[in-house]
Amino acid sequence: GVVRIHPAVAGVASGIIPGLGQLLNGDRVRAVILLSGIWLAAASWVLASPWATALLTAQKLVLPDWLAIAASPAFRWTMPAVLWTLGIYDAVTRAEKGQS
Repeated sequence: GVVRIHPAVAGVASGIIPGLGQLLNGDRVRAVILLSGIWLAAASWVLASPWATALLTAQKLVLPDWLAIAASPAFRWTMPAVLWTLGIYDAVTRAEKGQS
């Protein structure tokens, strides 16, 4: 049968590790998409950091200008927070509906 978890469990799990609530709900695709989004935001943040930019410049590698957006505080803090919050919301609502 289908294992249903309580929406609070799904929400807390997704709050601890992005995508875990989706996995517990049995929705692997949503978990991968959410976790990939968080990792992409983190990777762009690291690449746009001053030390990484200096390291790449020393190697004569130049990042695209649009990646400078990732260095802005608005992106660094807002994008992961929005993705994580949406992940928690998604885990809770999907658990409530009993969807997988």
